[in-house]
Amino acid sequence: MTLTAGCMKTAKTIGILAAIWVAACSKSGSSGSNAKNVPSYPFERTITNSEGKEIEATILGRSSTELVLELKSGKKRYRYEIDKLSLKDKLFANKLPVKEPPPHEPKTPNLEQVRIENVRKALTRLEEKQTELLKEHQDPSMRNNPTRQRAVAAKIQKVEWEMNELAVELEQLTGERVKIKTYRLRSGSRPRTKLR
Repeated sequence: MTLTAGCMKTAKTIGILAAIWVAACSKSGSSGSNAKNVPSYPFERTITNSEGKEIEATILGRSSTELVLELKSGKKRYRYEIDKLSLKDKLFANKLPVKEPPPHEPKTPNLEQVRIENVRKALTRLEEKQTELLKEHQDPSMRNNPTRQRAVAAKIQKVEWEMNELAVELEQLTGERVKIKTYRLRSGSRPRTKLR
């Protein structure tokens, strides 16, 4: 009888060990303790290919055979075959869940907004140029040089014409009216302000 009781204890111990082993094997799948070590998409990682070249990238997703990467250098998406990775990175990539990344929508600026900003900047630059030319035109030394005074007045008129062109374009783009200060200049006189 002691032999049977000993066999029973051994069988019970083997059964417990087998249950622990089965439980440990089932936990090592995708929902077990190793899943905690797998980061969620997207994440940054330096991966190495089979030739030893390192690639710094953001991993966006994975298919059954490829990783979807966005390189840090170019912000462009690539599909990279898992088979072309080093052994260490192959093992890592195969632990990742299969999940396609969302469609790539490149960030393109709104061209109309860019044009509006450029027109406003150009208007500001022309207003500054107009102010500089007016100061030059009003300089007392200009009264003795009517030829130079007429040349500066012509430059002011050209700047005002360009400003009016930009104001019309801005009104077409945004619907907002821009008032441009224009001056009627005569040689030897001070500028008179007129709003359009």
